[in-house]
Amino acid sequence: MIEPFLEVIFDEFKQGESISIANFGKFTVKVTKGRRFYNIQKEKTEFAPNKKVTVFKPHRSFYLLV
Repeated sequence: MIEPFLEVIFDEFKQGESISIANFGKFTVKVTKGRRFYNIQKEKTEFAPNKKVTVFKPHRSFYLLV
């Protein structure tokens, strides 16, 4: 039961959709901008690509439980 549920969630994330679970919270995918950094081992500046990060925003009733 859990695996099919997780498969649906991951498929939605791959499409860039957000997932909202009633009285729990909302999961969204956020793209973080790539950045330049200095590689000490190679002694040169390189670029880190954009990343997709999963962000969770809890429902307001979730705060009342804590």
